[in-house]
Amino acid sequence: MMAAGISLKSKKLDAAKRPGLEKAVSELRNFKDRFDFLTGEDAKAFDVFMEAMSLPKDDPARPGKMQEALVHAAEVPLQTAATAVAAFETVRDAAPLSGAGVASDMNCALHLLMAAAHCAAENVWINVSGIKDPAKSAELSGRIKSTLARLAPKAAGVA
Repeated sequence: MMAAGISLKSKKLDAAKRPGLEKAVSELRNFKDRFDFLTGEDAKAFDVFMEAMSLPKDDPARPGKMQEALVHAAEVPLQTAATAVAAFETVRDAAPLSGAGVASDMNCALHLLMAAAHCAAENVWINVSGIKDPAKSAELSGRIKSTLARLAPKAAGVA
């Protein structure tokens, strides 16, 4: 956001690049809000799982509550990974529109967003490993794989 904003303030900015950069800044603000929201949701999902784990082991509701909590705890970081990939796409598209003076900032943002997607995926994988429903486990695994696959070809060429 900052690098695109700096480019927008530049007197050297080609006017044809302005709409693309303005769109990127707007989208990145929305992604920031989404990341903030998902951070809170991830903490809540963890709390729900811990609550389920704290039920007495002989409570017949415990296994079901733990499974529900694990599914939710996998879905939240999956959304985080998808948001990181979408933000990566926005930065990738905005990078050529930005000034040369912020090229390193744009590349850093791309690297950080790739890392965010992969870190979120780690949280999906750890939760999926405890899900006993093979169909749900396969669905969540497939979704995170396809999310990361969207990132892979786009990462080619990132410095």
